[in-house]
Amino acid sequence: MEDFLKYIDVILLGILIVVLLFVFRRLLGKRVGYEKPEVSTNNYPEVVLGNNTKTVDSPEEDKYKYPIGSLMQKLEVITEHDISFSAKTFIESSKKAFEMIVKAYASGSLDGVRDFISEKVYESFYQSSQQRRSEGQTLYVDIKQFMLAEIIDVNIDDNYDTQISVKYVSLQSRELVSGLQSPSMNQKATEIRETWVFAKNIKENTSIWKLVKTY
Repeated sequence: MEDFLKYIDVILLGILIVVLLFVFRRLLGKRVGYEKPEVSTNNYPEVVLGNNTKTVDSPEEDKYKYPIGSLMQKLEVITEHDISFSAKTFIESSKKAFEMIVKAYASGSLDGVRDFISEKVYESFYQSSQQRRSEGQTLYVDIKQFMLAEIIDVNIDDNYDTQISVKYVSLQSRELVSGLQSPSMNQKATEIRETWVFAKNIKENTSIWKLVKTY
């Protein structure tokens, strides 16, 4: 009995501490020991813009990675509606189209590229080739090398009619000769800078971008 009385103060102190911890937990709302944390039912973090609050998933402007109106954002819009499109593939295809169309223009045989150029461009190229022919001249063009081919502008209207402007810097040898005379073998290559504009509606089921303008 005497041994029990020796430890009664320690026991009472322990009980008092437990009671106080319980009371503090109720009053302060803190977790003690291994109590499980509260689970929030709101899984969407909020972003504050000025005086407005909205979820991360909701705003339309967060749909694109790049700033609205930028060249890269416009290319993203094209990819969204034309899953076969990529800027790299477009550039490579446009270089092939460039060579094909230039050679067709020089030879005056435009029927083979008619599906790849607009009616306006076709008429312009056709009239020019007809004038050369009527003057008894032949144009020879040899594209030696592309030094640059890059997309410099994209325009998309409300109907999704889209134009892509491509800047080309190439080394070409060009020679205009009389009749069917052969070109000079030592014709010097010249750096040619020009911009071509290709167009199509990105909602239409076609892979063909037509040349609509050159400058």
